[in-house]
Amino acid sequence: MKNIYLLFTLLFFFCYSQSTVAQNENKLIEYNEFTDLIDVTYFYEDGSVQQTGSFNTNGLPHGKWTAYNMNGKKLCVGNYKNGLKDGKWYFTLSDKTQAVDYINSKIISVENNFKNEIAVLDK
Repeated sequence: MKNIYLLFTLLFFFCYSQSTVAQNENKLIEYNEFTDLIDVTYFYEDGSVQQTGSFNTNGLPHGKWTAYNMNGKKLCVGNYKNGLKDGKWYFTLSDKTQAVDYINSKIISVENNFKNEIAVLDK
């Protein structure tokens, strides 16, 4: 029983120290026990959020990813499925928003829309 307690204590300390080190490298890494994913947030040097997303336990991007500019405006929103782009991704360009459909990271279609037609980037 002592060995199990010691093992959990060491594991907690290791995870905590890894999280602290990760924050110093402009990223925050947290394991989400409900989704079984590793949630990550990357930061610009000024502390504003650069990207948010998740990795599966194999280290591949999985789930929703969002990228921001330094002012907090969304630049890109999309989903990964086991490391591959999947479904509709939205990209903010200077005067419009581009919607790109992916299947297994291959582009299926591209649509150009005016910014006010794509509400998903403003949420």
